[in-house]
Amino acid sequence: MNKIDSVGSESVGERLLASSKFFARSAAAAYSAESWDVFYLHLATAVEQLVKSVLAQSNPSFIASKEGGFDSLLHLCGRGDRARTPEFVVAVRTISASESFDRVGRLLESYREPGQGVRLLIDTRNGIVHAGIRAKGQSEAILGDAARYVDQLLSALSERPQDYWGDATDMVADHAKRRLSEMEAAYARKLQAAKDYFVQVVSTMDETDKGIYLVALTPAHPQDPFDLAPAACPACGHPGVVRGFPEAEWEPDWDVADGEAYVSGAYVNRIHLQSDSFRCPVCRLTLERQDLSFAGIDDLTLTETDYDVAEATAFFERQLRQDDWSDY
Repeated sequence: MNKIDSVGSESVGERLLASSKFFARSAAAAYSAESWDVFYLHLATAVEQLVKSVLAQSNPSFIASKEGGFDSLLHLCGRGDRARTPEFVVAVRTISASESFDRVGRLLESYREPGQGVRLLIDTRNGIVHAGIRAKGQSEAILGDAARYVDQLLSALSERPQDYWGDATDMVADHAKRRLSEMEAAYARKLQAAKDYFVQVVSTMDETDKGIYLVALTPAHPQDPFDLAPAACPACGHPGVVRGFPEAEWEPDWDVADGEAYVSGAYVNRIHLQSDSFRCPVCRLTLERQDLSFAGIDDLTLTETDYDVAEATAFFERQLRQDDWSDY
């Protein structure tokens, strides 16, 4: 790998890789926030820069275009001091994205051509930049195709996906494995946006302040009317609140008199909560009914350790009496 350059101590290939990481993470954040123009612009930039990084780290001249002339080659190869045009940014001309795809394919073993989604990504980026065309549609499939294509490039550079995508690694990997339905993709975006918010909030806190913050936002145990219950947040892992429709499960309350056991009443030993929504006060994740199955919290069962049994029994007894009277 060429480590000599006329601009700083990093090689051109290293700088392209660092820049590609920045734009990849920005694109993932924009995807979570549904900022589609930024998503297309930054993801396309990340992919193009990563391809050129692979080429440049093999030989910097591999990304030079014919239009750049010898000055461009001199700068790219670390001999900018010999160029007639001294400024790197002014002198250097590199190949287009489509040309870089062709060149890297001739360089890498077992190369997989970019799929339709990657080609559409580049075309959409060009439309936004050159004609002001607004980005639209197919963002889930495009992210998945781009992630699959990027993976082989990272492997060629001995780079780990988690070092490239950062906090968005799991979301991106999920898209790479399968094409998500529209609802699943919307859920994934909500999850990633909440993760990003949580990291931003706690990054300025020390451990003491963080502990106080989390305790203050921990929800209370279920109580009258038992339509709220805590559940682990799928984004940050801290307790959030599920809202739903409670249904009691009764257990006979046995007593003994004159050596004989008898049923003296009944108590609530379980509460089934058919979930309708979820909100985490820590990372502000909000899920609607269609999201809850993806999070695994569409149906909760609370046991006696989760609530006050006497209070729950009194509440559901009142509810039963009200239901009985409603028949008249």
